[in-house]
Amino acid sequence: GDKNAAAERAMRLFDLMQKIHHENRSSPIKPDTISFTSMINVLEKSNDPKSTTRVMKLLRRMEELEKGGSDVVRLDAVAFRVALRVLSRFGDAKRAQKVLSWMEELYESGREELKPDEACYNSVIWAHTCNALKSSSQKIGMKQQRNDRGTAASLAAAEQAQELLVHMIQRFRQGETDILPGRSGFNAVI
Repeated sequence: GDKNAAAERAMRLFDLMQKIHHENRSSPIKPDTISFTSMINVLEKSNDPKSTTRVMKLLRRMEELEKGGSDVVRLDAVAFRVALRVLSRFGDAKRAQKVLSWMEELYESGREELKPDEACYNSVIWAHTCNALKSSSQKIGMKQQRNDRGTAASLAAAEQAQELLVHMIQRFRQGETDILPGRSGFNAVI
């Protein structure tokens, strides 16, 4: 619908901005961290499942530009947090888990500003929960036919959500008081 059309328009403008900068490096028109994060935010509002692939490409491009010495593009917590919401919204638990691990690695390597917070963990928990519900509803949709694969996938997703919740609790108990799981994290796992 309209949200998908808006996302496509925004992506075309973003691509044009990158093209202009690529063709003329001295041009003041160049994407920065805010441009990338805004684009990820637009994708969050779309209904297009391809948004998850686009989000990952945008994060990787930010990383590439930062490593290349960009003075205006740097991976930041806001971009990661919004990306995790997109991945969670579409139930892409595998990618959400990768992004969370990526944030944790960067934080542990000294990027203090990239410490995952409760919202980051909850997004990944919700992505796993969404997968568990999808697998469960596919099983129900097959009526009387047995679907052991769906049951196994549902259980695995639920277990991953629970493991992440336990991980949060352990970190909280080790003194990281800013990642105490909230009600929504517990509710998702229950």
